[in-house]
Amino acid sequence: MNRYDTKRQSIPTNIVAGAAKFQAFEYFEADTDSRTPVKVEF
Repeated sequence: MNRYDTKRQSIPTNIVAGAAKFQAFEYFEADTDSRTPVKVEF
């Protein structure tokens, strides 16, 4: 969704986005517990 945020902040679309009250896209961020390496056994 990086394109969405870039387009929302670019001229002239920022005028339309501001008038229509478009909000910034909220990115997903995983919690720290799920970022630990996965233990795999073969």
